[in-house]
Amino acid sequence: MVEKDAETERKKAVIEAEKEALVAKIQFDQKIMEKESLQRMSQIEGKFIYYLVLVNNCKEEVGIV
Repeated sequence: MVEKDAETERKKAVIEAEKEALVAKIQFDQKIMEKESLQRMSQIEGKFIYYLVLVNNCKEEVGIV
């Protein structure tokens, strides 16, 4: 009976360790996706500002401003 209890405890420990590893992997992946999203947003914002400057320059050249 003691062996069976010990085996059960080992299995519980393995399951708990696997669960913790899975949660850690999910959290890590979420952080990576968040950083990638922030980078993409920054790139889009940079392009948007660049195009606004271009449009303003074109308006100035044409005399619309």
